[in-house]
Amino acid sequence: MDVSTMSRVLWLGRTLRQRERWTETHLRDHQRRQLAKVRAFTTANSPFYRRFHQGLGNAPLAELPVLTKAALMDHYDEIITDPIVRLADLQAYLEGLHSDELFRGRYWVSATSGSSGRKSIIPNNRQEWAMILASYLRANQWAGVRIGPAHRVKMAMVSSTTPWHQSSRVAATARSPFIASERLSAA
Repeated sequence: MDVSTMSRVLWLGRTLRQRERWTETHLRDHQRRQLAKVRAFTTANSPFYRRFHQGLGNAPLAELPVLTKAALMDHYDEIITDPIVRLADLQAYLEGLHSDELFRGRYWVSATSGSSGRKSIIPNNRQEWAMILASYLRANQWAGVRIGPAHRVKMAMVSSTTPWHQSSRVAATARSPFIASERLSAA
């Protein structure tokens, strides 16, 4: 993990810890603001969502139609908001993935196992990936493990050995001078 990513993860970890003390009102206000941002972005940038949520711009979240994994994968290229990301390219990238290389230098891509019959493919930009890592960091923090430049740790990571599985991607990204890690197969 490079210093920039480590810094972002530690900062987000601190942010998440602070949110644990929010009141219910503060949490709901934050959720409402974030939902409004996501809705505005997807409506502006995704042809699929313009149709899927047409006429529901102010509807409560619970009243929006459910996007199933099948629909997500069937309409992937219409849903995705970055024109350099296409499903066929992501699938080819994942087939050749060996370590922590980024898709087109911009995205960490992982996939679900497909146990329900179909894999989901999930690209994450730097901010999103840092948030995922910060969420993993929280489990360590809850257990009393301090991680950071002044707190080198040794850890064993139990993860999938399939390079495109999220646990494997997280384990590959976590390797750094700050974290001496041994990766153990979940099998």
